[in-house]
Amino acid sequence: MQVSETRTEGLLHEFKVAVPAADLEAKLAKRLNELARNAAIKGFRPGKVPVAMLRKKYGLALKAEIVEETINDSSAALMQERGLRPALQPKVEIVNSGTDGDLEYTIAVEVLPEIAAPNYADIKLERLVAELDEGEVDRSIERIAKLLRQVGPVTEARPAEAGDVATVEIAAPEGVPLPVPGDGKEFTFEIGAEDGAPAALNEGVIGLSLGEQREVAIELPADHADPAFAGSRQTYQVTLKELKAFEPLQADDAMAQRLGAATLEDLKTTIRDRQGRELKEHTRQRLKRDLLDCLAGLYAFDVPGGLVEREYAQIVRQMAPQPPDQGEAHEHEHAHEHTHAGEHTHEHAHAHDDEHAHAHDGEHAHAHDGEHAHAHDDEPGHVHGPGCGHEHAHDDEHAQAAASEAALSDEQRAEYRALAQRRVRLGLVLAEVGRQNSVRLTPEEVGKAISIEARRYPGQERMVLDFFRKNEAAREALAAPLLEDKIVDFMLELATISDRPVSAAELVAEPKEAIESDTATALDPAAAASPPEDQQA
Repeated sequence: MQVSETRTEGLLHEFKVAVPAADLEAKLAKRLNELARNAAIKGFRPGKVPVAMLRKKYGLALKAEIVEETINDSSAALMQERGLRPALQPKVEIVNSGTDGDLEYTIAVEVLPEIAAPNYADIKLERLVAELDEGEVDRSIERIAKLLRQVGPVTEARPAEAGDVATVEIAAPEGVPLPVPGDGKEFTFEIGAEDGAPAALNEGVIGLSLGEQREVAIELPADHADPAFAGSRQTYQVTLKELKAFEPLQADDAMAQRLGAATLEDLKTTIRDRQGRELKEHTRQRLKRDLLDCLAGLYAFDVPGGLVEREYAQIVRQMAPQPPDQGEAHEHEHAHEHTHAGEHTHEHAHAHDDEHAHAHDGEHAHAHDGEHAHAHDDEPGHVHGPGCGHEHAHDDEHAQAAASEAALSDEQRAEYRALAQRRVRLGLVLAEVGRQNSVRLTPEEVGKAISIEARRYPGQERMVLDFFRKNEAAREALAAPLLEDKIVDFMLELATISDRPVSAAELVAEPKEAIESDTATALDPAAAASPPEDQQA
């Protein structure tokens, strides 16, 4: 094999590779001889078919297989000999397939950058710690009591008042849309509830008696489905058909027993435990965000453009408005991403930053400690030659991404691209820390995560378990955030952390200056399964 490097530009390397035709012929002859031992063709006894006939019948197909294997083997050997760790699948272009001479091809590969271990003395973080607010426990009990209230008919003759449950009939002028869902003949709502009827309807019903009618002017929303009426003020005839009121409910042991607790105090203990866990999770996520922000300030290396483009496309798909004619297709795609028994949502036990789920939706690179970082849609270590149709598999997705990007402003494109670079850089840093320190997930940890995921689908647990057993990409996607958190925990153990007491409200409030502290690289459990190169035998 002859190799010449034709281009080196940053993290991009391009090579021209030539494999002598004699080597291909030797492999073909060996394959034909192996085939001849058992080949059965009409007119010949098994094992007695002439090699020349087998060459004529199967030679082209075998040669194509040998060319593909040779490209895969020689490109992998090239990466190993040069000490290159691809960030994505190398791009191969066959110049001469070896049909009438040497096999010649070019290979272009973006490699992972060299990343030094962080100086943990430079990582100084502040951990916000909040004590449980007993008042919030009482407020939770009050909210529960309100939700459990029974509603019954108003027996005395009185007009409607705030807090009642009213059923009204709404008549609209000809051609004017209704201000509420349904046909308008029966619309039931709690008068004065924030998430109930339009404010004008709430006010207009107060004071009405059963059967009484009133004209009510209601302003339709500015984003109304019918642009002709968006933001317009329309007058409707509203008739009160039924009036009910909530019965008072005391927060007592009986209420607690309806929820499965023995006493009201037991229910409060359960709420305290839950709120305590939530506060601890908020503390951890704020600390994680600060750690990632700190790492973003410590590292400024170039990142592989291919990874950035993939991440940028994911951000655009997630955050950009969808063209109206693609709404249905986008919703189907979104539902597909978020059903992950084939691409399921990861509502993992740990809380991510607002957009963190995007990093696990199926096409992000895995930073491997070994020779490759591969995307979910490629076989690891497999080089796709031209004509394989692989690039066309995502034509629809690429078209949708292009349409989504076209809807963005220049400022949004710049913002999302900067965010993509940040995410990729942070993901690579975490992957490298995990690789260098052999931070890995145990089979037990992965199995536990799969069991938890299976329990989210009652009655289908066996099907979900079988799916993960057969689908390596799904296992990796499920394990990725767990590995990321394990690496973060490892780094937090070595960082300098000081505690600062705060109120619960301050802890859960989103920092005004917060930058999305997400990571793009879905960390593959395999990335930490082997020790770093300098520790390998």
